[in-house]
Amino acid sequence: MADGRALSRIADNLVANATRYARCEVGVSLSWEDDELELVVTDDGPGFGEAALDRAAEPFWGESKGAGGHLGLGLYVARLLAEKHGGSLELSRGEGGGALVRVRVSAPREPRGA
Repeated sequence: MADGRALSRIADNLVANATRYARCEVGVSLSWEDDELELVVTDDGPGFGEAALDRAAEPFWGESKGAGGHLGLGLYVARLLAEKHGGSLELSRGEGGGALVRVRVSAPREPRGA
């Protein structure tokens, strides 16, 4: 019962960011439990700096904004879409370095109230 186009846009934005910054590996995992869909995208790039952990999901913010047409909107759009679907976007550093982005959205098996 989740919006497939919104989920696709979220995944596309996160994977595009990961491939932009990865040295050589991008990881993607998807799980569905308790009517919640969780997408985790990781990369082995430089990871998020302190400022990015706080601000990277804001519109037009980015440490490499403007490079290669990058406008600083991908994480922002992903966050907005997740929130509109009862979810959230979380940025952190991966265990071995690099970036880790976790998105959760409400994805009930049946429509609410059915």
